[in-house]
Amino acid sequence: MAPLASFYTPLLRSKWLQGILCASLVVSAMAEDERASNVAVAIAATLMGAISFQMSLFYLLNHKDQDMRRYTNEVISSTISIFCAVLMFSEINDNVDLYISGGTSLEFQAFIGFCHMLVWFGILQFSLAYISGAIGGAPDSLKDMELNMKCWATLFAHMTGFAAINAWGLTQQLPFFSQSPFYAFLTVPMGLAFFACPG
Repeated sequence: MAPLASFYTPLLRSKWLQGILCASLVVSAMAEDERASNVAVAIAATLMGAISFQMSLFYLLNHKDQDMRRYTNEVISSTISIFCAVLMFSEINDNVDLYISGGTSLEFQAFIGFCHMLVWFGILQFSLAYISGAIGGAPDSLKDMELNMKCWATLFAHMTGFAAINAWGLTQQLPFFSQSPFYAFLTVPMGLAFFACPG
């Protein structure tokens, strides 16, 4: 009997256990008073899902396998880059629509869309050529050059891709391409040929 008492007595006197017991009593008393609404259940489920997702990320970023840590870091970096590119392109494209192509014909909007895409394509090519040392001076550190290449290539490639989606989507709305689904689909091989042609 003495070993059990010596085990349970410090456990019952601990502050964290007392706090858990008090919290569980409060929650059970509140649960008896009112039933949770569907909105409250949805909010609680969303909160639990977000916390579980966050804890899974912490687990994977601190995994014992080095490859798991590296791939998790790459996926998170790419996801953050995509969201940054979406926000940046949306804001810039809204300003282009507001100040340049707003209220004009579809043909002019498609032309501006292609100009916008070519601007981002040029920024992508120029920045990567400069970072790699193809133009300008040679990079000081190979590791820093590789990190900068990955960073800016991912960001500007996504922005170029969103600009291309916008440009070819505007092309599909032109009278010739919007007359049937077949003609609208013709923009897909045209876009592939446009990007596949040697620069």
